Amino acid sequence: MARTLAWGAIGFVCLCGAGARAGAEPGQDLQRLDWDQPVLCVEDPAGKRWRVQCAQAPEGLTPRCLLAPDATGDGGPLQRVQYCESQGREGWERLHAQGATLAPALAEAPPGWHRDLQGRVFQVTFDLLQRFQLGAQWSPAFGFDPQRLSLGRARFEMALVASWLEASERSRHTLRALEGQVAILDLTSRGLLFAYDLDRSADEPFLRLTTFFGPPARHDLYLDLGWGLRLLGVGYRPHRAEALDLEVVELHASWDLWQSADLWSHVRLETGLGAAALFELGPAGRERWALVPGVALEGRFGLDPAGHHLLESRLAWQMPVWLQEPALGATHTRATASAAYELIVLALNDQPLSLRVEAAGSWRDDLGPGVSRWDLTAGVGLRFSFWAPARVLEPLPPARAD
Repeated sequence: MARTLAWGAIGFVCLCGAGARAGAEPGQDLQRLDWDQPVLCVEDPAGKRWRVQCAQAPEGLTPRCLLAPDATGDGGPLQRVQYCESQGREGWERLHAQGATLAPALAEAPPGWHRDLQGRVFQVTFDLLQRFQLGAQWSPAFGFDPQRLSLGRARFEMALVASWLEASERSRHTLRALEGQVAILDLTSRGLLFAYDLDRSADEPFLRLTTFFGPPARHDLYLDLGWGLRLLGVGYRPHRAEALDLEVVELHASWDLWQSADLWSHVRLETGLGAAALFELGPAGRERWALVPGVALEGRFGLDPAGHHLLESRLAWQMPVWLQEPALGATHTRATASAAYELIVLALNDQPLSLRVEAAGSWRDDLGPGVSRWDLTAGVGLRFSFWAPARVLEPLPPARAD
């Protein structure tokens, strides 16, 4: 009976300690159980279940254990916890017999998630390369002709993005599908059915430089090559011309001038060749087919480990070579530049809502007379992302050859 009362008192003290800490400042959080370590579940004499994780103690010393309630503050079940081996009342008595030191704690949470002082869990990091996104923006369009100024445009967008790292292959695969953008009040649209990109990190240096200014030193240059393709890209009313752009297929090779340790961020140079058509709409409409060589410089940067900041930029140049008379063999020029910054501002049911700001410009001389060669747009709006998993840093193993 005395033992039962003593352990009941200990449980009460632990519970009161946790309750006191629940009202503490956010910077004074309790310790949390380790997600990667085994967890035991025990039951105190009052019938309350606890999650226990003990650190190994040197021989002759009493173990120190973290003790976390196996329920939320309102008595509900914990979400996103590891399996715990239930030892019931016997486990509680065993801790007493070992003389274990019990420290109040909070239950474990998976990487990228946080558990608050009430035991509730919520996602705090996000991988913006894995999501289905919907967005809306105010997207004014500008031109050097005042009549082309369009401040009332709204634009809606959607896209599916999936990316995964294969550490053993030192590569990252990125898929984009069902991309679409529609601007209203000055109707334009753009879409892409499917795109794939492979980024690789080379094992061996492409070029080894040895310098003799001062002590001899070796400098390795790596050629991190990849490739990609795009299928069925469509643009309606480019530069607000009565025309339809169709990109049937495009293949490109890529060289990462710089890449992060997990290949998530990069500065990439691309060169490729595509097959495309331009359909001029209206009574005198015609179609023109072309081979389109091009080059592009692209940057993608995750600015923080939590994945809350994304910076993207792209500079591209294309030269369509027409395949039909009367312009057989003739060439034109297309150039585009864009930059965008995205910031997650909050999450709804663990689905991130972000603010996105962007600007873009393009120049082309293949749309006929009366069409401005310049097209300048901006955008500011919100983007809602579904099913974005936690951002987990997965640096590649240091396998590059000496």
